[in-house]
Amino acid sequence: MNSEHDAKWVRNWQDLAGPVLGAWLLVSPWALRFADASDAATEAALIAGAALFAASLMNSVSLRFSQGIGECVVGICLMVSPWELDYAPAFVPTANALIAGLLLVLLSLSIDWREDGGVKGCTSIETEDGEHATDIHQGRGRA
Repeated sequence: MNSEHDAKWVRNWQDLAGPVLGAWLLVSPWALRFADASDAATEAALIAGAALFAASLMNSVSLRFSQGIGECVVGICLMVSPWELDYAPAFVPTANALIAGLLLVLLSLSIDWREDGGVKGCTSIETEDGEHATDIHQGRGRA
């Protein structure tokens, strides 16, 4: 396979991973049977799932929204939600939030991986002219 084809395939699975994790979060309270036991965990999963779909939609209609940043924020929020929303003693929803959150952060770090070895997921913001702030900071952007 050529590198262009490989890059396109990588981007395609990354574009699909966010909505798939979002769908999982939307059904996980019932699939893992914690919907009745923990309202806070259920609400956190539903909000995170909906946010992932919104981030994917904004990315697909090209609103200059960096999908990686959206997924990173949702992932971090998920990972702290068991303690902030007081459902940490419940093992299943806590494990679900931690695993899904970690996967989202890892996905966000890989989403804008560039051939030059730069990671742009959680660590950059796209400027109005399409350049990443980290590129400008490192001297690869504007002259």
